[in-house]
Amino acid sequence: MITNEQLKNKLNNKLILITGAAGGIGYETAKDLAFMGAKVIILDIAVEKGNYAKDSINNLYKSSCEFYKVDLANEEEILDICKMVEEKYGIPDVIFNNACILHLGNIDEVSSDSWDNGYKVNFKAPVILTKYFLNGMKKRNSGSIVFVSSSGAAGGMGAYEIFKTAQVELSNTLSIELEGTNIYTYTISPGLVKTETAMKSIEVVSKKMNISLDEFYKMNESHIISVEDAGLGFALSVLNACDYNGQELGSIQVLNSFDNVTLSPLVNKE
Repeated sequence: MITNEQLKNKLNNKLILITGAAGGIGYETAKDLAFMGAKVIILDIAVEKGNYAKDSINNLYKSSCEFYKVDLANEEEILDICKMVEEKYGIPDVIFNNACILHLGNIDEVSSDSWDNGYKVNFKAPVILTKYFLNGMKKRNSGSIVFVSSSGAAGGMGAYEIFKTAQVELSNTLSIELEGTNIYTYTISPGLVKTETAMKSIEVVSKKMNISLDEFYKMNESHIISVEDAGLGFALSVLNACDYNGQELGSIQVLNSFDNVTLSPLVNKE
């Protein structure tokens, strides 16, 4: 079984860009990546939460995290941030496409604007980030690109699931195009986590199934995972990117491969 001390320096000198990490699973992922020694750059639209995430992580692990506000529905903003990151920090070792936006409703109920917004945040933004940094990764012949997927059709979830599922195909295509390089790409899902976003979607799905929220959770209790464990699975997956190349996996699968390791944050203020 791997120990905290063994994990502590696993990502030293690695630069990891993660979107949507001002809170929830993304924040827990960023915190665990910092624990393992990475320099973490958080991109998120939520300024107050983003600054809190940065400060709280840096309070544990000195100078390990930066936060930059960006609207992932705005291509110009994304490109400006990418240029700044490249000039200030270099090409990321890992791009972790965690951000999402949730538009709920039947296919014919979701507005065109919401469809456009879901496409931009949940699919186009990961494409833009990948396109911008991929050439630098190729020149260096190393890197990982991670997509947070959500496969499986559910009523009222189309405007979210369709674009998240498309990330799986994007990852699979990249893995084929990058065959023979040291650049790896895979998709990972958190499992059933009681985040604010997930609970909104579960409420819609349970209504479509004509069952209560309690009944839904009871049916799926074996798949429920905490926010902390989901984030830990995300973070640990980076260590085995080569093995996961071209695959779609989940946080529970990753945690099991590490014998359900639990990180107890160690203050690291050199």
